[in-house]
Amino acid sequence: MYIIGSLYAALQDICSKQYEVALLVIDVEDYAAEIEIEIGFEYGFEYEISNTPGNILAHSNTTARQQRLLMYMQSLGCAVFSISHRRGLPVLNESYDVTRTALRALYNGHEYRLRKPTYNAFERTNLKTRLNSLRISHVVVMGWRAEICVPHTIGVSGIKADMGAIHHGFSVMTCAQILHGNSSNWALYNSKRSHNLKFYSKF
Repeated sequence: MYIIGSLYAALQDICSKQYEVALLVIDVEDYAAEIEIEIGFEYGFEYEISNTPGNILAHSNTTARQQRLLMYMQSLGCAVFSISHRRGLPVLNESYDVTRTALRALYNGHEYRLRKPTYNAFERTNLKTRLNSLRISHVVVMGWRAEICVPHTIGVSGIKADMGAIHHGFSVMTCAQILHGNSSNWALYNSKRSHNLKFYSKF
């Protein structure tokens, strides 16, 4: 459902109730940000261009909000999954991709790393098994791109065979302000149909 309210405030409430929550960081890589900057300039959007290791950006852009969310969830001991998209490479390869430097420098070393061969992070990976083993009930999804890998991973891509987080029984939380990309209009329609998806109006 689409919710007028703050994702951050809702997350604080859920964590206080002892729910097990995980953060899924989808495809936040340096090359992705570079592509987005080019798209932003072309269409008149405003995107961040700073990529200094460990640099905490101003709170006015997407990566800055992602930094705040990552640090907050790590401070609570929540599971963090760094998920990258690489075709032709082993799905269970545990090495880093060139994750967005502004985020990578903030990881505390306890994150789980996973490669996905398709848009959907649950397809042909062991993500569901890992989440279940940690007794995760809620997942927060942030990353790139808002119109491709994010809805596929959530399970609202419109493809019937695309089994995402909501189909596997996870409650999903997200908002446009923590997603890179051109559009998250899918949320206005799909979030009304799924009780397992809560799309917040702001971070």
